[in-house]
Amino acid sequence: MENSPKFVDRMRDISSWPEGDSRSLSTRAKKKYNKCKSAIEDYFTSNATIAEITQRAHISEEYLLQLVEKCLMQAEDGDLWGFRALIPGVDVKDYAAHPAPKEETLRPITAGEDQQNLDH
Repeated sequence: MENSPKFVDRMRDISSWPEGDSRSLSTRAKKKYNKCKSAIEDYFTSNATIAEITQRAHISEEYLLQLVEKCLMQAEDGDLWGFRALIPGVDVKDYAAHPAPKEETLRPITAGEDQQNLDH
């Protein structure tokens, strides 16, 4: 069993995560979704090591961690992607607030420029 801080940080309440709609998926795609969902549930809620989880799910550690990252991204609706990120073929994008532009790209508008904009 892993006792490192990384392991402790893994534990999360994922009970309210949005579910992926797997009803229209093929049998093969549903199987993949369920396998990945089970691995993610184990990752966040069990004491199993990453090696144990990946061995059970027949996926690589790298792939598991990619799935974890996708599930934790913010969806366009403001919620976490959650299990929706595991639907095969879904395009997962992170809609988290992006930092403001750097100050050097901003410059004050001079009085002349401001007047020109008002004249148009």
